[in-house]
Amino acid sequence: MLESCERFRTQTPDALADVLTGLITGIRRVLMTEMTNAQKLTEVFALVDSAAPPPSPGWQAEGAGRPGEARLLPPVSTAAVPPSPGLFTHHAAAEAGEPLRAVIAARTAVDAGRYPELRARGFACKREGHLVTASGRRVAAVSSVYLRDRIPPEAAWLLARTSTPLGLVLEPYGAWRENLAPAGERTRGLLKLPAPGGDVPVAMAWELAL
Repeated sequence: MLESCERFRTQTPDALADVLTGLITGIRRVLMTEMTNAQKLTEVFALVDSAAPPPSPGWQAEGAGRPGEARLLPPVSTAAVPPSPGLFTHHAAAEAGEPLRAVIAARTAVDAGRYPELRARGFACKREGHLVTASGRRVAAVSSVYLRDRIPPEAAWLLARTSTPLGLVLEPYGAWRENLAPAGERTRGLLKLPAPGGDVPVAMAWELAL
């Protein structure tokens, strides 16, 4: 959300006044609902992100860290299988024999501390949905948790505003996947981006083939 707030600086005073009026009205409506505080926070984040203009290529918020500059917690021990640079979306598309798209059913804010592999504190963003072929066939139930402050603003905007699969959004920035031990019937992986000080964990993903 901080990146979205920074992008409001590009708007004219008149346009900004209209946007703020709409945001205030929307936030008041959210606060008057019976949702939990976490749900209200998620809705407020979504309101701000939806009102902000899209970032221009290469845009970066003032003072925002690029991947690798985010403050990390000490490494944790994970039960991991050998790293694989391949992203799940590509493997699933190859098996399906046609391109895939994501259908996002829910977006929520979650506690990043629940996912020790990410080595982060604070809020993370969660997406849940399905991967669907061009012909409309569901091939996998998917969910992911990503850290907005460790990925480029353009990628954060796409994940918040579109249904583009996580892997396809992060792949242009050099993302690769470390496959982790399965969680029941679901596969899971840790997505990382390259950085001068070493690869940085930016997201976790879970998949259940249908």
